[in-house]
Amino acid sequence: MNIQDMVNVLHAKVLCGQERLETKVYTACCSDLMSDVLAFVNEKTVLITGLTNAHVLRTADMLDLKCLVFARGKIPGDDLLEQADEQGLVVITTPATAFTACGLLYEAGLRGVPIEWPESEARLGAIHCCMQSILWKQRITPAQGRPRRISSASSSSWGFQPTCSGAWQWPVMRWN
Repeated sequence: MNIQDMVNVLHAKVLCGQERLETKVYTACCSDLMSDVLAFVNEKTVLITGLTNAHVLRTADMLDLKCLVFARGKIPGDDLLEQADEQGLVVITTPATAFTACGLLYEAGLRGVPIEWPESEARLGAIHCCMQSILWKQRITPAQGRPRRISSASSSSWGFQPTCSGAWQWPVMRWN
């Protein structure tokens, strides 16, 4: 995918870097926490964010990003656009929310930045995933491959065994 394809998919407006729209992009990340971007992005990519401050440009410069996508129609000031152009960035804005922009780009074939998690953090991430599914009263079953709603009429002492990534299962959790 190139940046022009992204502009078309997102119904976006190019704010600077018009001459670099044929640049190929392979991955994207979405965050308003630039510390997360610095910690996890380790390749040239696209950043989708709602922030329009100098921190975004400094992060883009440190990581040699190719494109900044500002969600929710946000437009940074002229000074930021000038600096972005000097850095060789393509800057676009889309009326879509960050979540919707990510979904549209994923559907069009752009994937997220692969992250290699240390084993201890991977397990914590899986616990968080499972706990969220419990809190939303959803059951994740490998056979269905999608969340299934648990009826609200179920007893207050319910439990289930969610599978996270199919590799291992958590014990039954019961709330009384």
